[in-house]
Amino acid sequence: MIVQALAERVNEILNIPRLYTALSEWGACLIYIYFNPKRTNKKSYNALISVLFLVVITFFHLWSETWNIQLWILGMIISAAIMFLFINSMIKADAKTKAYVTVIAFIVSEFVASLEWQLEYFFITNSSRANLFKEIVLFSPFKLYHLRINIMMLFIFGIIFVVMYFIEKRYQKNKKTSEIRLNDLLATFTIGVLIFSISNFSFLNINTPITSSQPMEIFYIRTLVDLVGVIVLYSQKEHKYANEKSIEISVMENLLNTQYRQFLSSQKSQDLINQQYHDLRNHLNVIRIETDYKKQQKHIEELEKTLNKHERVFQTDNATLDIILASKHNEIIENNISFSLVIDGEELNFIKTIDLVSIFGNALDNAIESLKKIEDKAKRLLKVVVFKHANLLVIRIENYYLSKLKYQQGRLITTKENSLYHGYGLKSISQAVEKYLGNVHIETENNWFALTIMIPRP
Repeated sequence: MIVQALAERVNEILNIPRLYTALSEWGACLIYIYFNPKRTNKKSYNALISVLFLVVITFFHLWSETWNIQLWILGMIISAAIMFLFINSMIKADAKTKAYVTVIAFIVSEFVASLEWQLEYFFITNSSRANLFKEIVLFSPFKLYHLRINIMMLFIFGIIFVVMYFIEKRYQKNKKTSEIRLNDLLATFTIGVLIFSISNFSFLNINTPITSSQPMEIFYIRTLVDLVGVIVLYSQKEHKYANEKSIEISVMENLLNTQYRQFLSSQKSQDLINQQYHDLRNHLNVIRIETDYKKQQKHIEELEKTLNKHERVFQTDNATLDIILASKHNEIIENNISFSLVIDGEELNFIKTIDLVSIFGNALDNAIESLKKIEDKAKRLLKVVVFKHANLLVIRIENYYLSKLKYQQGRLITTKENSLYHGYGLKSISQAVEKYLGNVHIETENNWFALTIMIPRP
């Protein structure tokens, strides 16, 4: 009788209500689905799939509870597979990313369910205090099988998932999803398997130095090991995030420095041309004094041809933009690109030189890179428009395109040959625009790629 009572006691402590497990797995999946690109933006589809998998996960756990204890591990493997199918049906990503997300969601759900059940058991189920408050407020009138939903479960789940939401939001604030490599997946999967195994050794009655036969100790081991698992997984994620930010900052600095050096070089060339232009004008005045008419006309014609070559190609009323456009002019001409612009350059005067270089330099580079790949030279079209609309400065750069646009994790990337700079041109533009509380919008329609920037005027 004593042994049987002890066994029932252990079973009562260790057996987390399956509905709790189902809700924690479903909730964890939703958190990570929310922060990843969706297969579709149709809310009805996403809601239907979410409800469908809530039903599937719940009924699977209710059914698997009737299985023999020897099949418990198989049940958890199938449960993880269902979570993967849920995530797979909702997010647009490669298989490595989906598997990576599933492992983290699974360990988080294990921790959430274990912590909630431990707190509930300590404060409610095992409490020797008067049960009137518990029965009226904390005990749900809804009963299904031997499961129950109570306020504490909703409260604990709510707190933990809100915390997880803000943790994930930190990684997504720049709208960039990290690329998951094979070594990232293998490391995460290994950690997940180890954490799950260690946290449940005692439950399987395996005698090891890190297990226990005491009910409450088993309780604590499972919850604490799951907590350690969450911390380790997020420490790994934080390390990956920090490394990627460091690389991104380095690449952005190199890109910006390159653009700025090009600008300074163009500015120096422009200053030299202006000086030569001034000198040539003086020579022209001297030649006009020449008394020999034929010699005079010949010199004048030669000098005017030279002057025409040095004449400013662009006059937008913004000296910085003139230099940027001039620096791209030769490449535009060499690649037979039809270039049209309507620019009110004075509207750009409140933007710093370094930011103008970043915005126009990168946007024009991306457009030219795309146009160079079009074989039909008649379709190499580039338009630049700058104007004010109400209290907004509007910059719109359009180019015709035929090649398929490339996306990575739902984010548009450029098609430059140097993969190191993929996407960083657009990133640099966005960062420059954000300094002035502006926004960047990309449209693709009828083979036209349009980059629209709107910035509040001071």
